[in-house]
Amino acid sequence: YKISSANGLKRQACDDLYNLHVASLRWRAAPLEECLEGLRKALAQAEDLKYTAATVRSHVGVALALLGGDAKGQSQAGSRARKPDVGAARAQLSKALELTSSTDAQRAEVLSVLSFSHLLEAGSSSAAEAVALARAALDAGDKSRARKSATSLTNLAVALLIEQERRASEGLETAGAIDAKKEAISLLEESVALSRGEGALAPEADALKALAEAHAALGDAASAVDCLLDALRLRLGERDLSRAAQRAIEQVGTCKASGDFRGALEAMATAHALLQ
Repeated sequence: YKISSANGLKRQACDDLYNLHVASLRWRAAPLEECLEGLRKALAQAEDLKYTAATVRSHVGVALALLGGDAKGQSQAGSRARKPDVGAARAQLSKALELTSSTDAQRAEVLSVLSFSHLLEAGSSSAAEAVALARAALDAGDKSRARKSATSLTNLAVALLIEQERRASEGLETAGAIDAKKEAISLLEESVALSRGEGALAPEADALKALAEAHAALGDAASAVDCLLDALRLRLGERDLSRAAQRAIEQVGTCKASGDFRGALEAMATAHALLQ
């Protein structure tokens, strides 16, 4: 009993260490190097304990830190993050995949981060691989009988949009572009509805911003503005705004009322930048 109890406490300590540093990484509450070091310690502890679930999620956490923490590569409490180390991150993700099965709920998360790693590389071929991996992540979620993930839906939609954008910039065949963008919109609408039903504000805001990009890509600026306004309202909450942010938000309303949707989108971009 004493041994079992001690192992339980060690596992709890391992979970706590992981949760602390992955939250700091997600919310940019600490310098990236500090998060990376903490997640590596959590990984070492999980491996020592032969704690498979914690080992998998720690590999994923280390991989995310190696990729820069988020798409912007910024840390709120530090300067610009390190350059994404895609190779090292994929090595972590490869180890994580080896520890999961096709019916393992964690497999979907590993595949989603692997998809993200391909989006960090240039070229339409990397984006196409990201799309394939994002689809695999959704499929893994279905096989594990886990509930559908709003984040996985958004990830696939974003990968589809980026792939089409890169194909167009490279002068490649874009015959399926309209269908891809419509699929992205459908995925994002599902993600918004799922997030809203769960009261998950951050995933809903992410999906709304991506949905705005999808509408804009199809030339529907009015819908794009509406989505961005909804995302902005979610982000604002009870925050006190700077005068510059207030003016930008007022400009959005003015432009929208006059039918100047391009101007509204530009004002919205300014407002979002001021809220970073």
